Amino acid sequence: MPKLKLLATHTHAGVAYPKGHILQVDTYTAGWLIERHIAQVIPQTVPQAAPARAQPTVQVAAQSTPLSPTPSPSSSDVSQTPTTQPKE
Repeated sequence: MPKLKLLATHTHAGVAYPKGHILQVDTYTAGWLIERHIAQVIPQTVPQAAPARAQPTVQVAAQSTPLSPTPSPSSSDVSQTPTTQPKE
């Protein structure tokens, strides 16, 4: 149903409305009022979307292990080196 702004005082459905009053009427009545220059259509504005806010940026610090040369196991260290089993 269109919304209209009255350009002049008008009685609608037994009620007197002042100039500038906003009415919401059926399409037929809107056409009748507009043709007689009693009212004009109020353009329906589409609400504008709020400007996109920047999403907070989460910075994750990469944990780095310092690279240091590992000594090669000697024959005496081999027995102390744990063995790992392949994961299934």
